[in-house]
Amino acid sequence: MFPSLVNCCTIDWFREWPMEALRSVAVNFFTDVELDSANSPDLLQGVVSCCVFIHQSVERKSKKYFDELRRYKCWLLPCRLVASAHVW
Repeated sequence: MFPSLVNCCTIDWFREWPMEALRSVAVNFFTDVELDSANSPDLLQGVVSCCVFIHQSVERKSKKYFDELRRYKCWLLPCRLVASAHVW
């Protein structure tokens, strides 16, 4: 009936992720990576905390960007953020 409505419609279902969920995604991703050792036992928790901080910072800046410039926010999913850790 209205093909452009069906084909060109985007529904905003994204909400802020709670800290517990962000931590869970990061821990799950980094469990296969050998970050815990005798020399730095808290390294895994530090990396997880860093991922959570970066994700929440991008969310805050995205909201500020939208409020000031009325441009669309960027959608940062935790899996994309953690996947970009391979670049580092």
